Amino acid sequence: MGEFFLTAFSGLYLYAADQNAGLLAGIISSENAKRWEEVHEFFANFSVLLVLIHIAGVIFESILQINFCE
Repeated sequence: MGEFFLTAFSGLYLYAADQNAGLLAGIISSENAKRWEEVHEFFANFSVLLVLIHIAGVIFESILQINFCE
């Protein structure tokens, strides 16, 4: 669950740095906006990967359950 928190936090940080808006506006400087964009993109893609792995695991386990319960 930590990766979803990091995705959300990096998104808030990026929004503040890039648009000077959101919860962190005025606190965050725009110097590192590009770096935070990369961090946010990494964690967002990693979150999607974890969801896909989870779905694949559920499908695999369902197939095993069907085959061994017959």
